[in-house]
Amino acid sequence: MNQQDADRLLEKYLNKTASLGEQRLLESWYADEAGRQKLDDSIEFQHLAAELWEGTRSRAGLPVVKKFNLNRYYWWSAAVLLLLGMSIAYVKLHEEPSILNIAHAKDIAPGTNKAILTLASGKQITLSNQMTGQLAIEDNTSINKTDSGKIVYRTEDDRKDAQQAYNTITTPAGGQFQLSLADGTNVTLDASSSISFPVAFTASQRSVKMTGQVYFEVAHDRHKPFLVSTARQNIEVLGTHFNVNAYTDEKAIKTTLLAGSIRLKTAGHQVVLKPGEQALVQTTADRIEVGPADIEESIAWQKGYFRFRQEDIQTVMRKISRWYNIDVGYEGDLPTEKFSGTISRYKDISQVLGMLEYSKSVHFKLSGRRVTVLK
Repeated sequence: MNQQDADRLLEKYLNKTASLGEQRLLESWYADEAGRQKLDDSIEFQHLAAELWEGTRSRAGLPVVKKFNLNRYYWWSAAVLLLLGMSIAYVKLHEEPSILNIAHAKDIAPGTNKAILTLASGKQITLSNQMTGQLAIEDNTSINKTDSGKIVYRTEDDRKDAQQAYNTITTPAGGQFQLSLADGTNVTLDASSSISFPVAFTASQRSVKMTGQVYFEVAHDRHKPFLVSTARQNIEVLGTHFNVNAYTDEKAIKTTLLAGSIRLKTAGHQVVLKPGEQALVQTTADRIEVGPADIEESIAWQKGYFRFRQEDIQTVMRKISRWYNIDVGYEGDLPTEKFSGTISRYKDISQVLGMLEYSKSVHFKLSGRRVTVLK
């Protein structure tokens, strides 16, 4: 198939006027390595990626920030995204750095797996620097670090008359961590978060306290409900998967249920969430608002990317600042643009800020660990 025929089929494909045979022909042509290489060589994809992302989202019926006029290369690139799915946009988006008007002396790397473990005795262990194997023994429970970097608690017995000893794991800005509690519950902490928990679950309830953002996969035990406490709410579960975003600098605590069932309580209200629902507890009131959840947005951080959905620049920068451990300042009027899209959390900050600059509504100045937002 020559370039002219391919152009014609691409336009029909994007306009949804291509026949089934024409769709298959185009997909087969792109699946061929020679055809794909010809296309990839014909466009400066990495320089158009952000705009193509929004154009593709628009055609897929997803929320967008801005509309762009697509020239022939844009048509080609958007079609590639449609042919291979949104994942190709993610891969292509991050093949090469895209640093625009960002003045910086030294780039800032993304966050890593690091945290501080505080034992019941008060002793602190820097987890990022520890070797694998056994780290400590408390309350007849061994604390181990696996080859993958995860902390695992293993209890030797179930002494119901034992006094509970509590440990705390705290992640700094620019850190995240995973652990497995003594009951088999798996926990993932985002940056600037903490969880306090019994070394061994000897009481009739499994109670933990958290700050920041934590993802839970709770081991089922109908005889011992699992309780999660934040500053403004309590969550009761038997066994389920859910995410809690309780950062104090956000306007609301967001609890998102992926599977199972949880009961959420504040000082004056309580609700039971079903899978696919999200509860919002405003920081200024105890009222609980329940609605459909954007699951992908809620757990994007755990899967290694930022997902923005019609978010203002201040909300976007709060997420970025936690992960890259930076200070953020603003000069002049705040941009009014809303941002939507997906960006990897494992790129240097210049690439992330460069992607945001493609909106043409915001610019950045990077100096040390301070990012200044300019309109």
